[in-house]
Amino acid sequence: GMRVQLYPFQSAWRIRNFTKSRYKEIALPASYQTEFAYYLSKIALLGIGIEKTDEEMEYSAGLRLQLYPRFQIINSCLFESRQLAFGFRTQVKNYRIDYGVKFHSYLNPSHSMTVNYQF
Repeated sequence: GMRVQLYPFQSAWRIRNFTKSRYKEIALPASYQTEFAYYLSKIALLGIGIEKTDEEMEYSAGLRLQLYPRFQIINSCLFESRQLAFGFRTQVKNYRIDYGVKFHSYLNPSHSMTVNYQF
C-alpha cells in the first residue's frame, strides 16, 4: 500500500492478496482499496473509502477524533454490509496500540488489536 498526505488532505491505496492465494479449497479474494480523507480541523479527520473485490464494491465513511495529544477515537460505517466499527489509537513512547470492534449484521462482534513499535 501507499499513503500520501498534503495537509489538509490525505489519500491511501492498498492491494490485499494480489496473488489470489487459497486456503485449503477456498479461493481468497483480491481486494483493492482507495481512501480519501480531509482534516475538518486539527483534531477531526473525515474519510471516505471504496473497496473492490472480484465480486462486489463496498463504500465506507469514517471519522477520527483526537481527544488528547496521544489518544484518538475512530468510528466507521460500511454501507452495503451495514457494519459499524469503533475503536481507539493511543501512543506510549515508541509504541502505538490500535483496538477496534466491528459489529456485523449476522455475526458476533469481531475484535482487532495491533501493537506497533516505531524506531
